[in-house]
Amino acid sequence: MLVVSFLCGCSRQKSQQVALLPEEVIKQAVEYGRLRASLTANELLEPWTVDLGYEQGKGRATIITPFVRVALLAWQAARKGQNVSEEVLRIALREQSGVVHFRVSLYGDEPNFCRKARFRLLYDGKSLEPISSYVPAYGDFTRDYYIVATGDVKFKGQDIPEKAQLQLEVVIPAVKEKSEIRIVFPFNLSAYR
Repeated sequence: MLVVSFLCGCSRQKSQQVALLPEEVIKQAVEYGRLRASLTANELLEPWTVDLGYEQGKGRATIITPFVRVALLAWQAARKGQNVSEEVLRIALREQSGVVHFRVSLYGDEPNFCRKARFRLLYDGKSLEPISSYVPAYGDFTRDYYIVATGDVKFKGQDIPEKAQLQLEVVIPAVKEKSEIRIVFPFNLSAYR
């Protein structure tokens, strides 16, 4: 059984951050996260989530736009009864500059099912390989007797148009008698803040 959850961060170079996230949008994102401190992370991110189901070959993927990145930081701070500082927001946006970042949670039925997972980002007939990826070799057991492994995958994002149709492709190679699993999560960037 395999279920996948992704968080994706799309951002631009520092010089483009002002145009991408004006001060008013940053305030809106902070307010969005702060007002939803009682929600779970999944509930907070639902508008940015593609859910293909909870079974082998399906899963969920969440795109973390710069708006969502700021909202998540504000949400985390509010859950602790704190406010997020402007410096923290600047650092977070700067670290993601020029990167498309996916947070990946893979669910399977073998402890090492995700050991050799491969990722590609597809758009406009192009295929990008990750600049970095990490998914642990062994996952943890969940209450439903699945195994979960959570990690990160990053792609260069400078040349990806703001309104691109993206597909994150995940391939779990064949293991023992099980065949290869290919999962594709579609994202229309123009549909997200």
